[in-house]
Order: sequence, then C-alpha cells, then structure tokens
Amino acid sequence: MRLGTHHLPPVALAALVMGCAEIDLAAAPGNELPAADDSRPDLADPSGDGARSACTSHATWIHPGDSDAPVRIDTSVRVGIEPALPADRDDWSLKVPGVEGTALLSEDRRTLTFVPNEPLAHEQAYEIAVTVCDDVRTQGFRTLPPPVSEAGLPGRAWAVDLDTLTWVQPASVASFLDDLGLDTLVLSVQRSDGALELVGRLAVRIGSTPLPLPCSALIEFGPIDLRDNPRFVVPTTDIEVGWLGATARVEQLRLEGLLANDGATLANLEARAVFDTRGIDRMLGDEVVCDLSERFGEDCEACEDGEPACLPAFVSDIRGTAVSSNSLFDLGIDLWGLCP
Repeated sequence: MRLGTHHLPPVALAALVMGCAEIDLAAAPGNELPAADDSRPDLADPSGDGARSACTSHATWIHPGDSDAPVRIDTSVRVGIEPALPADRDDWSLKVPGVEGTALLSEDRRTLTFVPNEPLAHEQAYEIAVTVCDDVRTQGFRTLPPPVSEAGLPGRAWAVDLDTLTWVQPASVASFLDDLGLDTLVLSVQRSDGALELVGRLAVRIGSTPLPLPCSALIEFGPIDLRDNPRFVVPTTDIEVGWLGATARVEQLRLEGLLANDGATLANLEARAVFDTRGIDRMLGDEVVCDLSERFGEDCEACEDGEPACLPAFVSDIRGTAVSSNSLFDLGIDLWGLCP
C-alpha cells in the first residue's frame, strides 16, 4: 500500500523533503508527532541524563560588610559570585529582612544586587541574607547617623587623647611620643575661602584640661570632604608639625572619621601617613626613631629623597571629645613673640 506525502503531517513532510530526518510512518494521520517537551532529558539537558549543571558558585564578597564603617542610607547591597552562576541555575536569593526591594543578577552572572525601595533608616543595624546554590550566608551592617549642620561646624574643636590610640603601625610610635611628652592633639574646623578646613595643635593635659604646647605651630590638615555627612574625609596631603623651631614632615596623610552625636564627638577616626623620622629626631635631639623602630621589627623605608628615614603609619580607634576652641587656639601659642 502506498502512502501519499499529502497524508504526512507538515513537520514530517518538511523533514522528508530536506532529507535530514528519518520518518516513522507510524506517525501518519491519527498519530501526530509528539510536541517538544522541556521535561524530556534529551531536550532539557545536553548530557541527556536529566541533571542540571553542577554548581560550585559561592559568595566571595559582600558589601557592606561587618568590618565596614557605617554606610549611607541610600546604599545598595552587592554580592560577588565565583565562579559565575551556571546558565541553567537560578537557585539564588539576596534579601535584607524587613526591607522591601528588588534583587537582581548581573548579565555575567557574577554579581547580585539588592536595591531597597526606600532609603534605609539612620543609625540602624541590618542583616544581609544571601544564598548562592548551596552557599548560605548572613552578614550585618549599620547605617550612618543623621547628618550634622555644616553651618555649625566652624569654630568647633575636639581633644584627641594620644595615649588611647591604637598604633597599628609602627608599634614604636607610642615610645617616642612619651619621650616628647605629647599626650593630646586638638582638632578644630575653620572656614577658609568659603571651604571648611581641619586644623590642629599639639597640646598637653593639665588635669582634665588640654592646653596648647607653647611654640607649637598650627597644623593645617586641609579641606574637609563631607559628601557622606556625617562621615568626613581629609584627602591625602602632606603636612608639617612644628614645635620649638623643629619641624617634622608627615607625608601622604589621609584622615577619615565620623562626626557622631551631632558633632559632639569624633568617632571611628583613622589615619594613614608616612612619617619622616628626621624631624622627630631633631625634636628629640638624637637620631633614635629608626633605631627604636628596628627593635620592633619595622625598618625605616626610603623617603622621597631616597634616604632610609621614613615609616609608614596606620592609626585607628581615634576619638575626640568636644572642647572650647577659643583658649586652645589663641592663648599664648607663640609666648608673645618669644618662640624660635
């Protein structure tokens, strides 16, 4: 019995004409070819075994993190993924419990982003919950306090107790600060040419009152960046610290901190810099700083002029409490013209 091609379904007819498929005549009228089915192993998975791709993807970093400084209230949460999430795996999630928002996976499948629908609350603790295949993690973060009034900052001052700082590097600094008799640094905000600038003076405590060191020069740290108010940053700069006619140079100084309690306290202040020890030696009257530092296993490095006399420094846990700035910055600083 002959079977005319007009009895074949359209799909089978096309395949027969092109010569690219074998046709089962049992699929003639009344026995339609099966439709494509995504549940079929040979169609859903190239390997034909019905299994999804193995997933070794995991979170490699989360921002913001536990160790990060408080963040802005408009912060988005981001998570890095390595290796990239397989194309056939969508078992991921990114949430901030209690916060409504949208979670997205990047086109390269290496980054998750959570964007809150509304700004977060000020000075609030939050938790990040992220899942990438079998990797499940949580991490906390905090938001910044409310911003301070920039108009009220000029003239404000804070006393920093140098005895309570954490000298992460170099460890020898505390020793030669004691030799110099320095225990306090007073910081203040001044307005110059319409911009806010941070200045300071070395001081000593008499009882609980910090008084400026006679013949100590004004330290000009530079302009204050308040774009993340109340966090402030003093961009990288070089400064000079003068006392009794000697000058110590501090290079590549960067300050970053928080104006807490509506500016009544300096908190989370950190400083990174490079000390030129030669100026400190002149203040001490002897070449001792590099020798002392070597005993702590921290060798002096080459300065900009090539001399091995510089020490990288990182200081954390700096806190300042509000004090009156008038007497600290105006009273007898130069001993009425008698300083060298």
